[in-house]
Amino acid sequence: MRKNAVKKELTEIDGGVCAPSGFRANGVNCGIISDDKEDLSLVAAEQRCACACVYAESDCLGAPSKLVKKRLAGYARAVIVNSGIANVYMQGGEKVARDICRALSNKLLVREEEIAIASTGKIGNLPISPVLSKMDELVKGLGSDSAHSQKAAIGIASVGEQPKTFAYSFELGDYTCKIGGIVKGNMHVCPNMATTVCILTTDVAIEPDCLQKAFTSAVNNSLNLLNVDGVSSPNDFACILSSGKAGNYKIFTCDSEYKKFADALCAVMGNVCRLIAKNASDTFATCRVAGARSAKTARAVAKAVAGAPAVRKAIALKKVVVEDVLWAIYTANEPFSFEKLHITINGLCLLQDGRRQDFVANTMENALQTQEILLAINLGDGNYSATSVFCISQ
Repeated sequence: MRKNAVKKELTEIDGGVCAPSGFRANGVNCGIISDDKEDLSLVAAEQRCACACVYAESDCLGAPSKLVKKRLAGYARAVIVNSGIANVYMQGGEKVARDICRALSNKLLVREEEIAIASTGKIGNLPISPVLSKMDELVKGLGSDSAHSQKAAIGIASVGEQPKTFAYSFELGDYTCKIGGIVKGNMHVCPNMATTVCILTTDVAIEPDCLQKAFTSAVNNSLNLLNVDGVSSPNDFACILSSGKAGNYKIFTCDSEYKKFADALCAVMGNVCRLIAKNASDTFATCRVAGARSAKTARAVAKAVAGAPAVRKAIALKKVVVEDVLWAIYTANEPFSFEKLHITINGLCLLQDGRRQDFVANTMENALQTQEILLAINLGDGNYSATSVFCISQ
């Protein structure tokens, strides 16, 4: 049997979370906050799917995440999310989440243990009656086009937040594979997935263990390096469901075929971070750290730079000096050789092999007249890299 090759370039396509074969979505209003927008979303698979989930890194998880973490075991049929009021610490919160899953399982005729659930919004007491009253409408209205993906995206978004959908195709061997999704997040977004809910779908055929490993790695190198405003949440949730309908050679082990899919997934998640950042701020930055001696060092430096107020302020003022970046790198408390350090911002060199680079007046201001700023740091010590995305303080 022929194994997979891959064309690494992603092609942006329509369809959102419904772009991969085998998925339907919908969003309805059940009046949790107001009657102005959808506030309850559902993504459902036509058949039992491999599923991988990642949660906030906090030990103090919200009720829905606790429930899913306890009982979802590698396979799922649906993901349901409400917005407006977050069922985080309310008394009996897990019971509310369980009752919602049970009601949905009866409508979809699936096992409730194969339903994932998330809840986002202001922390409070989520009323269950409005949710249950709209369950029939939510299920009957499921569809597999872009419009239904958009309704689901609106349903997980905060009031005033732009709904965010995405979809990409890529070549895996002789097959065109797809990854699509919806994501919520524009405030209180900081490493540990922040106040973020992200639901992805794919038609790549892959076993659950491999899917979980690829997804965990992708989130660690994307959402867990994203920093909008330095504030995290206990109710963050990201998941991916795989229908296996692309027809590719099924990925059973973490071999070269797995690596090709994992790279594509990581690239998609990097784009998701930029999508969130664009929605949250007029200007945002990407910090690419290369040449690190370990993955830990690369991520630590990327997170330290993304979280440094001095770096954000300097970029906002278009007056970045090398010390702004250097002090942020030192904050990571990771080993590096100063004489090997190379730093550029939007192609403008600040430091080359540990030597400060001078440039004429106004060069910096002219170089930073873009919505996305690229800050590139090469530690010159190894082959590991990491990328953080962060918003600019005004």
